[in-house]
Amino acid sequence: MPRMNYGRLATRGPRWLAGLGVALLLAAAVALAAIRLPAPISGVSETFDNLVRNLITASVLGALAYLWFYFWTSARTTRHLLQEAQRAPERLFPHPPEAGFADLVFGREQLVKEIAAGLRPPFAIGPQIVVGDTGAGKTTLLLALSAHLAREADVLPIVLSLRDRSNDIGEVGFTELAQRRFRELIDPHIRTEAEADKLWRWMRSRGRVVVLADDLDRSPTVGSDDPYKTHVLQAIGIARRRNLPLVLTTRSAGLPPDLEEPPIDLAQWPLESPRKAASYVLRRAGRPQGDAEGRRLVEENLRFGDLLENAFYLDPLARLLRAGALRPPPPGGKHQVRAALLDAERGRLRGDGVADQAECERRERALQRVEILAAAWLLPRSKADLDPAAMEAVRDGERFGLLSLDEQGEPQFRHEALHAYFASRAIAAGDDSWVEALRAASNVTRVHLALVLAAAHGHDAGFCRRICRELLDDSTAITADQRLHRATAAAEVAQAGAFAECDGEIAARCMESRPEAGLVVKRVALDQVEWLAGDTAVQALWAYAEDDDYEVRWRAVKKLVERCSRTAAHEGEPLRPPLGADAYQVLDPRIEAALAAARPLLDQPEAERPDDWAPAIAPLKQIAWMLPALRTSTGDAALRARIEARLRDLLELERGRVTLQRGLEASVAQGFKVDAKLNPEQPPDPHAIEMLRDRAVFWYSQLNLVHALAIRMAHDPGSGPETLTRLVAQVERREAEAKRPRPDGSANDGGLHPLLRAAADLCVEGLSAPAPDRPRRIRRRVWDDESVVVSGRPVGIAPRAAQLVGEITVLLNLNETGGFRQRQEFGEETAMPYCLQGSHDRKEFIGGCHESCRFHLCPFQPAHDRLSAHREISRAFCRDQRVHSRRAFARGWQSRVSRRALTEFWRRLEAQARF
Repeated sequence: MPRMNYGRLATRGPRWLAGLGVALLLAAAVALAAIRLPAPISGVSETFDNLVRNLITASVLGALAYLWFYFWTSARTTRHLLQEAQRAPERLFPHPPEAGFADLVFGREQLVKEIAAGLRPPFAIGPQIVVGDTGAGKTTLLLALSAHLAREADVLPIVLSLRDRSNDIGEVGFTELAQRRFRELIDPHIRTEAEADKLWRWMRSRGRVVVLADDLDRSPTVGSDDPYKTHVLQAIGIARRRNLPLVLTTRSAGLPPDLEEPPIDLAQWPLESPRKAASYVLRRAGRPQGDAEGRRLVEENLRFGDLLENAFYLDPLARLLRAGALRPPPPGGKHQVRAALLDAERGRLRGDGVADQAECERRERALQRVEILAAAWLLPRSKADLDPAAMEAVRDGERFGLLSLDEQGEPQFRHEALHAYFASRAIAAGDDSWVEALRAASNVTRVHLALVLAAAHGHDAGFCRRICRELLDDSTAITADQRLHRATAAAEVAQAGAFAECDGEIAARCMESRPEAGLVVKRVALDQVEWLAGDTAVQALWAYAEDDDYEVRWRAVKKLVERCSRTAAHEGEPLRPPLGADAYQVLDPRIEAALAAARPLLDQPEAERPDDWAPAIAPLKQIAWMLPALRTSTGDAALRARIEARLRDLLELERGRVTLQRGLEASVAQGFKVDAKLNPEQPPDPHAIEMLRDRAVFWYSQLNLVHALAIRMAHDPGSGPETLTRLVAQVERREAEAKRPRPDGSANDGGLHPLLRAAADLCVEGLSAPAPDRPRRIRRRVWDDESVVVSGRPVGIAPRAAQLVGEITVLLNLNETGGFRQRQEFGEETAMPYCLQGSHDRKEFIGGCHESCRFHLCPFQPAHDRLSAHREISRAFCRDQRVHSRRAFARGWQSRVSRRALTEFWRRLEAQARF
């Protein structure tokens, strides 16, 4: 939409002047009504009419004065700021972002829209925290968000850099820092400070400002003297109470442990596909899209360096490609690739292949001075520490475009990764500044990254051993999050330096710290533990597969399956043994022990069978997720036979009702679905067919089996929609004939559960497509585990499927809060509770069960303080459902809810969500 140019900016007049003007206008209206102009006025009515006309005139003039003094001049004054933000959002940043211009930002468009929607009504969910590693693209995301807010929402982004010492949130808070920054921006266009305060209040009251704060982990407030980051939590709480639209970015080390609003993890939002990323790099390098050799080099570096998780490296890739200096990636893993790219970038700065020998040597000396400066400033220092040698290094860094002096006169590198890289070269050359930095601030991510890159450069076992010992040192009192973060950093150093001596100790530390650590830190730890060598690493993955958090369990099981399925590391990966059969051998005694402990339970009377989360049963559910995929994925025939035997033992326990509840049955069905997702081109599993057709009772088990078979049928030319339809019809007949009695003596409704029927209809719809298009259609209709879908905005699945996932998750979570008998009966019921089917408004979720409902599971409440299959529904998913859920979709599973009530239902769930 075209924007008007208002020319020179006006300034606001003082408030008393506006009041005086209105008073004078009213006095003039009364005076004109009373005096005889132009002729004598006869009668009260004419006087009254004249007074009314003059009062109307005065009111109109007063309204115009109000618009002028309180709206028009304010809009004109702030319009210039908005126009500047729309033209060049990057100018709003106190320090120039690495991406340069907003128009060059690549990827994560959907995440930007999600965050922007959460900042303003009707959602306005409060402060949002974005967490990501160094180079993951946090500042670039803020740049994209600034451009979106200014251009699409006509909102002024106030960008703060919390790394600046003057921006201490512990002293003044986010609102005051934002107001201070606003004064700096508006200062050229006003006459007094009072005007700046009035304009700030005017913008705040109209929702026209959003605060974006970068580098929370580098704020002076975040220090080792306050491991729980109390001041940060207080500042965030004050911002929430003041309804300040706020977005924070931080590395995991700066994340407060007890956040009310759990963070947005950039690791869960990859940039784009490798092909799109390669096209972006070619465009930035000025190469044609048809440059096959250039594209090959870029894609190889992207793949072997895992660069899509770290946006920082895309620009060096483009510069090296443009200069003809991009080389194939070296072996050894992602850290070797990243170090090689930064070495090549340093060689470009040095003038290799371009400048003469003398010039190269001069530049080399300058770069070495920058490296010494980078190592010395791993921890923030005062500008008083800048001696003449350091100032010469600063000038060198400025000439190379690597750093600049900030507002406090202290050197500030253009990017954290650059600072860490140049410091790593000094560290690898023998500089011991890192020891003081690590001990003074154990969670400074920049220090950790510098040590990782230094290990990648040297591959020195003694050096890696010393770093790992420092990171694993337990002498200081630190939180569980900090302890796990340090262990994760040690794992990354060991991986980068091809050093395996401390892997067992690192894995043991990761196991010890897991129970008390936060979700984000545990996810990061999982990604590092899977690369470690030794039996303890496999045991650590097994321990994470027993975690209270459902998503951590799910991710750990998938990593175990992948590790036990490999016979060698993937190309370019430094994954170390045990792998394949050797890794499974570590788990086999645990699996056999769990099966052996459960077998005697079959001899007990049914009334004494345990709960399906009892210590004897819970490991079976964990095993059930793994065994089908392990059996299919392994290439070792002997190992496959052994796993098949274990799977048959497990199926025998499940068939014999080792627990009267249906949780184990559901876990077995989930295991078949995991197998199908990991190995979609295999034929339909006969165990899954037999289980669905002959004995699966729980509707959720049946649903997972239908999904598992549909995924395989989409790739099987001998299967089609009629095959699945026939199987589902057999299940329906079996359920209709069963008529299992309820505890109250009534018979079960029989037939198919409404949610199962809706899921089966989606699968049949996908399989009805032409054969080449079936896999894509099925992917749109068959989701991953529900916990993955409801943890964020549903991406890649059809809207009807996403709404169905929401209903399934809500119903499962209702069941989780029930007692032993309630959960047992729930697993054999084929009807839905009144709240999800018969209710028009779903008020039962708040007020309690309807008198006709026999489930007695309402009101809705989270499952706390016990191991369960509870799947936390995120606020992002609830917001998506508020926008996209449809009454017509709900009719597909016989729900009678109205459209307005459906929106209100998801709004209430959003208010209860923890993240």
